[in-house]
Amino acid sequence: MSIWIICSLFLLVILISSVGSISGVGGGVLYVPLLLVFFSSSILELEKIKFISTFLVLISSLFNVLIEIFKKRFSYIILLIGITFSVPTIFLGNWINSLLANDNYLKIIILVMLTIVTILLIVNEYYFSKNKLKQKDILEKNKWMYFQYNEFKLNWLFLSTIALLSGLITSLTGMGGGPILMPLLLMIFKLDVKNSTPISHTLIAISSFITLFFNFELFSDQTIMLNLVLPLSIAAIIGAISAIYLKRIIKKEIIIKWILIILIWASEIKMLIDIINS
Repeated sequence: MSIWIICSLFLLVILISSVGSISGVGGGVLYVPLLLVFFSSSILELEKIKFISTFLVLISSLFNVLIEIFKKRFSYIILLIGITFSVPTIFLGNWINSLLANDNYLKIIILVMLTIVTILLIVNEYYFSKNKLKQKDILEKNKWMYFQYNEFKLNWLFLSTIALLSGLITSLTGMGGGPILMPLLLMIFKLDVKNSTPISHTLIAISSFITLFFNFELFSDQTIMLNLVLPLSIAAIIGAISAIYLKRIIKKEIIIKWILIILIWASEIKMLIDIINS
């Protein structure tokens, strides 16, 4: 494995981790496509690429979660919901992976899903945001279904459904579920990016950790761990740290939302190219 590949990946992972931390995606949306660009399936199997991506997603999202704990803005209710509802769909995702003989079927499903999400995100920003209900109007009925999160009230049933999706997407794709989590948090709960991002990072960290736990045998591959996982994990941490300072520069939420959309589109284009070439 040449040094220029490692250096190129190191710099790109810093960029991806930084943007992923700002947008709440976690970077997984581009880690898999990035690794597929540098390594063919004959050099690095898809399962190992997903493992590396999941590990990097865990590192950057966990770093962001620790920051929220330090700032005393961490929600243990969200942690409990994430653990409870991510585990079943991670098992489901692993089972589906074992049934899929061709990775293109999975890529097509993800493409359709991500396309729908980006359309909904754009429509929500430029149409529904002008006519959205305030949370106090939503809370008039079924108050028992909500719990306090900062100055917001969150529906635990909807959040549980989002956690289920996070576990499924992480185990299937290695992307951490961020491309789905952030749009859903913005649309369903009517949160701003500032309050959506910690929830997204928490659920991503949980689903990534559990997925890695059930694929522990890949940790024994010393070549991957030393040549890729270790240096790229350092890059992911550097990216997450740089995101702290970038957030002070990028203050308009619409810019962050468009970063999120562009990240999703980038992964869609790469997957579409892979499907056509295969």
